[in-house]
Amino acid sequence: MKKPAIILIAIFLPVVFASCTVNKLSKKGVPEKKIVTDLLDMFVGSFTPDAAKMMKFISPKYIAENKLDLKFLQVNTYSPEGYKVLSYDSETGTIKTEIWGEDKEWVHALVFKVVMENKKLYLYPGRYSKSFIDPWFKVQAYIQK
Repeated sequence: MKKPAIILIAIFLPVVFASCTVNKLSKKGVPEKKIVTDLLDMFVGSFTPDAAKMMKFISPKYIAENKLDLKFLQVNTYSPEGYKVLSYDSETGTIKTEIWGEDKEWVHALVFKVVMENKKLYLYPGRYSKSFIDPWFKVQAYIQK
């Protein structure tokens, strides 16, 4: 009776440990900031960023958990004149940014949440609707300067 139990443990133990690997974010946030700036670079000066490229930034786990059908979703965007990365929090994986329009007529604060899945960085959205998914986690529109 002990032998089958030992065999089962030997088979399933590696599977359990493999699924429990910890994917940590970096302390200084260089690769995390890069994924955010890569996305924001697509926003700047473009009224129609490549939807397929932008969707690759979105967390596959988030898509699966929310049973999202990508055929009907577009990534929500802004068309800023510029942006600035303000801060990175390695504990939460959040990156605070500001984006602005021409002559800084409008300024929005965007917070992105970066997650590690299968050793790759993705953005964890804050919300979605029937037709759009926000790549940012939070937005504060029209902040006062």
